[in-house]
This record gives sequence, structure tokens and C-alpha cells, in this order.
Amino acid sequence: MAEALYRLSLAPALEPFRPEIEHASDFLDAAHHVWRVSDAPRVLHYGPDAPPGAVAVPAVVFPGGVRTDGEGIHPVPPALAAAMAAGDGGTG
Repeated sequence: MAEALYRLSLAPALEPFRPEIEHASDFLDAAHHVWRVSDAPRVLHYGPDAPPGAVAVPAVVFPGGVRTDGEGIHPVPPALAAAMAAGDGGTG
């Protein structure tokens, strides 16, 4: 299997969720034999306004599907259910 390297890019509004998004990226890396590296030419961008040439991933869970407080990050069930019911992953 060919090695696939990528650089993770986030929309500025999603920076507060970087630890959670990187945790999900860890799963992606392990499950699909891809690796995040800081200087990869391929860019995987999470959220709106992807840079030119990037692989865009719509932000479905963050920020609308969660709330944060002093105790951590929590799902917002109605928002997540609405995204699933839309049938398009909540992307519009």
C-alpha cells in the first residue's frame, strides 16, 4: 500500500476544537494508513474556506453539534440529529 501523507488544516473558527479534531485524525491515520506531517504537500482542510488545492472536509460536528464549558466538550443531540436527518451530513 502506498504511503499517503497529509497536512491538517483547520478553519480559524475551529481552532478551539483542534485537540478533538486531531484525536479523530489519529483514528483516520490508523484505520486508513495515512500520516499527518507538517510539511506534506497534500492538505486535508476541516471546515469552510479551504485553501486552493486542499481536500475539503465539511465541519458537521464542530462547532454547531457541541457545546463547551469548564468541564469539557458535550454533544448537542438535537443539532446532531438534525444533521443526520438532513441526509447530507449537515452540509446544506
